[in-house]
Amino acid sequence: MKNIKIVIGSNFGDEGKGLITDYFANQYPNGIVVRFNGGVQASHTVITPNSIRHMFSHFGSGTLSGLPTHLSEFFIANPIIFKKEY
Repeated sequence: MKNIKIVIGSNFGDEGKGLITDYFANQYPNGIVVRFNGGVQASHTVITPNSIRHMFSHFGSGTLSGLPTHLSEFFIANPIIFKKEY
């Protein structure tokens, strides 16, 4: 049986979605992060153990843990910000 974790915000942000996604990414190193809607204005902040703060706009919060990100057809990408974040 596969483990599936879904993190959805029900408020206006700052709920800790990036933090919990990063936590799950470290628990399941063979996982994948899916950004399913919104766009670059919906960023997630992760602070690494060595205090580096990164805001993810296109890539999922599990990126620093080595997980790939899938952008769904409903995600609105900004090519300029995507390149900068990459």
